[in-house]
Amino acid sequence: SFANAAAKIGPSDLANYLEKVPVRAYCNDKYPPVPMFQISRFLDFYDTALPGVSCPWLEMFKDSNLPRVPLSHIPEPVYQASVDWFNQNVSERLRSLFVLSTFNYILSAMVTPPGKIPVGFLPVPAGVSEGTCRDSKMAMLVTLAMVVRSKPHVFVRVLPSLRLRRMYKGRGHIALTFWLIAQASKEDLSVGLLSWAHNLLPLVCSHPQSTDTALTLVEKILAKPDDQARFVKAPFWEGVRLIPPYSFEILLRLTFPASSVPSTSRFKAIYPLLRKMALVRNPVLPQQGTTIAIWSLTTIVDCWKQRGNISEENLEACVAILKELVERCKDHSLNPSSSPSYTLSPSPGSKAWKQIIRKIFTLSLKLAGEANPVLAKEAITIAIWSLTENVDCWKSWDNLYKENVEASVALLKRLVEEWKDHSLKLLSSPSDTFTLGQTMKSIMLQNKNAIAGGSAFGSLYQEADKSCEVISWRLSPVRSTLKDTASTAVVVVASVFLAAYGRALCGHSVFCFCLGFWFYFCGFPVLLKLKSYINL
Repeated sequence: SFANAAAKIGPSDLANYLEKVPVRAYCNDKYPPVPMFQISRFLDFYDTALPGVSCPWLEMFKDSNLPRVPLSHIPEPVYQASVDWFNQNVSERLRSLFVLSTFNYILSAMVTPPGKIPVGFLPVPAGVSEGTCRDSKMAMLVTLAMVVRSKPHVFVRVLPSLRLRRMYKGRGHIALTFWLIAQASKEDLSVGLLSWAHNLLPLVCSHPQSTDTALTLVEKILAKPDDQARFVKAPFWEGVRLIPPYSFEILLRLTFPASSVPSTSRFKAIYPLLRKMALVRNPVLPQQGTTIAIWSLTTIVDCWKQRGNISEENLEACVAILKELVERCKDHSLNPSSSPSYTLSPSPGSKAWKQIIRKIFTLSLKLAGEANPVLAKEAITIAIWSLTENVDCWKSWDNLYKENVEASVALLKRLVEEWKDHSLKLLSSPSDTFTLGQTMKSIMLQNKNAIAGGSAFGSLYQEADKSCEVISWRLSPVRSTLKDTASTAVVVVASVFLAAYGRALCGHSVFCFCLGFWFYFCGFPVLLKLKSYINL
């Protein structure tokens, strides 16, 4: 067995074997002067020390105590002597190449039928048949574990290749990746967590069967409170963030799925700590992201079409972007683009400027209907600002009403509550007042039809209708006031004329005519105004 064979190895055996083979050799020797063959010499020792030991890859990687496979059976003095030899004779670049080549070889060996040669580019000593080389696959596994444990950052260097290159994908690659991360974690937990977040966690989405494996590993890495505190205090490893943004996004989706699954509670348990690590000491990233998003929205019109991708995970970011965009609209600090045909030029009052406001309103209305009450409140504030800035937003609201009934109910309520704060701007012109009135009529008609048709959202439509009635009632005196204004102008002109020619018959006639006309339209309230005017 492997345990019995490994127990018989002594540190002097390794030293004596390696001393017999010179580092520099002639080309016709077994080990030519190629740096990679230095590792081949090391592998040959374990081939000799572990003769006939089987290596059932997949069964071994299912071991519940995987991090201890296979070095738990190697005597500590032998392990230390091996690590010392690597440190003295093998460069880090060669170690990285060895990790990649062995990873590929093992994956190939898992699917290669007996008697066939696995694909790989491990060094083969001169004069030795590739088919007979490496009789003990266990030697490869032992050497690979020693390389990763002795210099964990060597493993970090190859993570991008293992993650991105197709040649390192195949049956068993998740188990092998897990095993390598477990080896790296034995010596450096930060490397283990970094490797987990960068390489293993992304595999969970495409390979749900790996969820338990991924959770088991990270739970062990985060098991001790002291380690947790250290991770939050130092969320980087040699300048590399332990939990990168794309991994944090995956973590969000797994922690808050559309429907709960058995693993959800385990993800929720580790989520708070990993969230801190992803966000701590990174205050610039949100602002940078907002700036980039605003640039995209004002430069590439098609970016607004992405509003359909709003989800629970990005609500806060969407509202933050809209708030920043509104502030820049207010102080006119949006920078125009050099290609008008593909951009929204933010010149105040221009057609493109109004288009931006309408798009802001559309997006804010969608956000206002989300379940998050705090973000919905912010979105409603932005929507009201849009309505006061561009009267065309009312027309857009009429078209979007049925799709956003819940958000519209909240928006109508806020308008009723804050009417005094916004009415002056909303009713700044007769045409604006007319547009508001028409929108309210249309929305009230939609409410009536929905209620009569037995809509499932009947209670929402009834609630919305109450607010519409209040707003419509408040719009009515405005139209009367416009009549008052016209009539008052007539009276003032007549009074001035009378003051100049008070005793003339013509003046009396004109004054009486105007007074009768005015009283006919305005009634008693205007008579009180006239009384106060005469008293002056």
